[in-house]
Amino acid sequence: MRDPVFDVNDKKDSQRWAQQLGLRTAEVLAAGRTASTVPWCDLPERFVVKPDKGVASKGVFLLERTAEGFRDLRRGTATTAEEVTEELLGLAAAGTVSEEVLVESMVRDPQTPGWAPIDWKVLAFYGRVGLITAIRTPPGAPRACRWFDASWQDLGLAVHGPTKRDASIPTPRHAEAMLRAASLVSACVPTPFLRVDLYEDEAGPVFGEITPQPGGPLAFRRGVDRWLGEMHVEAQGRLMARAASSGALAPSLAPLPWSVVL
Repeated sequence: MRDPVFDVNDKKDSQRWAQQLGLRTAEVLAAGRTASTVPWCDLPERFVVKPDKGVASKGVFLLERTAEGFRDLRRGTATTAEEVTEELLGLAAAGTVSEEVLVESMVRDPQTPGWAPIDWKVLAFYGRVGLITAIRTPPGAPRACRWFDASWQDLGLAVHGPTKRDASIPTPRHAEAMLRAASLVSACVPTPFLRVDLYEDEAGPVFGEITPQPGGPLAFRRGVDRWLGEMHVEAQGRLMARAASSGALAPSLAPLPWSVVL
């Protein structure tokens, strides 16, 4: 049986669905394109190009226009439309990402002016927020992370992996609204676990996407791993109770029975 989360996993589908939930999303500048048909000359000073389907941020470009071409704000390097196109087509040919790409406006984070916005990745369990990862990428420097719980308490080195910890990354200015947004998204999908990716601008949370099966070379600290596992088991129990009482399993436009909403 197909997992119902994949009904809203496609980036375009998830954004339309999130808008129906009342969440804001980045403006779509071009959709239904391949890398070779992106209207590079018509795009604004800053924008994002990413595969419609992909994993581990492969093929995602946060670009700022320069006199010579573009600056990739994630990598801190100069690039051109031709180089971006070649990389995206190569990834698509290898089957790593979809051939179709999406072009969006770039979220302007008030806490990282001139940089890529902080990427907030929220592990959520059928409406309950677990661990929150903040990823900040200064221009020309490696990205760094900070980990929080749902009370915005610093979890220290919660995850062992290749990305360094940076305790100076601030909490969001709209911290409670960010939690509510992640909780709402999770509560509307009949699955015990998914990751909700958010950004923040001056007005508050901006929905990015959902990731049903996040991966990567990471290992949670033992206590954190146990705590998240317990949340998963508890969420699975609530979901089973919901399935027994109401039957249908499909994404909704309102919190589902037995979910938890902040």
